[in-house]
Amino acid sequence: MSTNTIRMRLPIVEARAMQLPAEQALVSMSLLQAEATVRQPGPLGWHAEQHDEPNSWAATAMRTLSQAEIATNQLIFNQLASALIPVREFASFPEYLEDLAATPAEELRNRIGSLDDPAAQALYQDPPALKDLLVEHLHMLWDRLLANEWRKMTPRLQSITQTLQQRDIPPNNAPATIRAVLGRDLPIEITAQLASIHTIIIVPSVHIGVFVAQYSQPGRLLLFVSWSIITGWALRQSPLRPAEIHARMAPLADENALKILDLLAQHGEQSSQELIASLSTSQSSVSRHLKSLGSYLIERRAEGANKRYQINYSHLEWSIVMLRRFLEADQIRMNEPERVVGPQRTSTLPTEVIGDLKRFSDTQGRLTAFPTRRNDQLMVLNYLIKRFEYGRMYAEREVNEIIRGVLNPQFDDFVTLRRELYNNMLLGRERDGSRYWRISKESQ
Repeated sequence: MSTNTIRMRLPIVEARAMQLPAEQALVSMSLLQAEATVRQPGPLGWHAEQHDEPNSWAATAMRTLSQAEIATNQLIFNQLASALIPVREFASFPEYLEDLAATPAEELRNRIGSLDDPAAQALYQDPPALKDLLVEHLHMLWDRLLANEWRKMTPRLQSITQTLQQRDIPPNNAPATIRAVLGRDLPIEITAQLASIHTIIIVPSVHIGVFVAQYSQPGRLLLFVSWSIITGWALRQSPLRPAEIHARMAPLADENALKILDLLAQHGEQSSQELIASLSTSQSSVSRHLKSLGSYLIERRAEGANKRYQINYSHLEWSIVMLRRFLEADQIRMNEPERVVGPQRTSTLPTEVIGDLKRFSDTQGRLTAFPTRRNDQLMVLNYLIKRFEYGRMYAEREVNEIIRGVLNPQFDDFVTLRRELYNNMLLGRERDGSRYWRISKESQ
């Protein structure tokens, strides 16, 4: 049975982005565990992976909690979390907490399934005590750990959510749709659960890498994704240019390359030897065409040194979407010259540097140091981010040139500043660091 046949059996899903602040806060709270559960199903869903970087928020937050509070958190999110699942959408987490406090204790208890922990079983037998524990613990976590964090991050998350809402994710099945957002597949044990999904809600997050949940509505999957993991294409605002379309479509202009795709569509998967036999051509010719097709193919190793190839349908569908967007964009002009990146984009800071920034700049307005105090660091970073155009994609070398253009030659640590712009959610980037973009029109 061909790979394409298997693929077509899965239903086409609808994908859209939402903020879901109640669910976001609950997922963040679930990270506060003595031992993080990765790729393990729990009452709230699947932790597919933690954040790419060490989860500094969770680690820092846990240091403010007592051992008893950590144990309570583990009890709640490992045993009792079914009682916390929001029954409707809430505009804020405090609104959700008010609803939780107004819910009858017996109703909360009845949401919980079987329990294997004696402490959880005792609470199950005492619904008022169960409700008090849940409400008081969540209030404590929100007030102490999340309220200020949420106020700071909300504008950024709103911007990312709005950007995703404006994208037309190609209609496809659940695994392919998730691949378009993440740039890769979910673990196989999660992918196997997606056959009944008809709607995917993408929830940009700060504290979690990837978290998958199927609660609240049958057939609806919540995909919590760190803003830094979402593919740059999904967040892109700048218009497409002819050179990009040409580079994407050029591999499809070769007749033999199209014959290879046709063979793969018929058979699902082929080895290079099988392709050579079908095309009656040389190995070097087939190898050249396979290389030119690049991302249009999925390659896997078979026995020995042999390789087998499939069509990457997600890449093919995105190519069609890119072409359509290019043709529909009124603001694009076919003869518009490409931007030139050079000295004109790397001007220095003005000599009339404002306020406290003077403490970290020379007489020519160039930065001489990166401060150690947090408020001063944010001041410098917010000044730097204004050098980047919102809605434009930058290669890493462009980012480096722009940052170096505002630095004193004795302070050339552009790598630290680039990393800090990313860590503070001012610049986004592809997972491989090949492209960067300004996340929001506004600085923090």
